[in-house]
Amino acid sequence: MNTTQYRNFCLFFLLLLTTVSCDYIYDDLPDCLHTLRFVHVHNMKFADAFAHEMDCQETTKKVQLYIYDEEGRFFSTRLIEGEELKKNQIDVSNLNPGTYRLLA
Repeated sequence: MNTTQYRNFCLFFLLLLTTVSCDYIYDDLPDCLHTLRFVHVHNMKFADAFAHEMDCQETTKKVQLYIYDEEGRFFSTRLIEGEELKKNQIDVSNLNPGTYRLLA
């Protein structure tokens, strides 16, 4: 294979690669799911004991979540209980993009 044929082959291969790869670009991707997970490691074993602490409570299991914006101003509050708390995967996708402080 001489230089001209090699160059033409490479150009053809690049052209073929670009036309085939266009099918793999998508603009309609689903929104990301942003979740919050509670972890309780302030204990004697320094292990996550959140699920155990929630199971051992005698009262109704619920967590009040306070949300503050970047400047520390109160933004919102949310009560987390029931199945959402048991799964320990709280969906916070409804918050606008930004920096928040969370207090539970």
